[in-house]
Amino acid sequence: MKKPTKAEEKARRIEEFKAAGQFVEAMRAARKAQAINIIFDGPPGQESGRFVEVETDDGHSVNIGKWKKSKDGLWSLRIEAGFLISEN
Repeated sequence: MKKPTKAEEKARRIEEFKAAGQFVEAMRAARKAQAINIIFDGPPGQESGRFVEVETDDGHSVNIGKWKKSKDGLWSLRIEAGFLISEN
């Protein structure tokens, strides 16, 4: 495996820093709102609603996970366990 250049390593660290910052902001927003709302454009049913976004009670969009495509063609929104919130 090729060793990354200094520029590539710096770019990787910057991306990790950005991702960590987004996660922290999402956590702060979630703590203030005490809920995360997963928004769909319709109810469950034979032709259920499509995913729209994830937001807090006060309407702020939050980036709480990453979309992953599985080998069988299905998709999941992967939310790290550290993001799960319990109400006090």
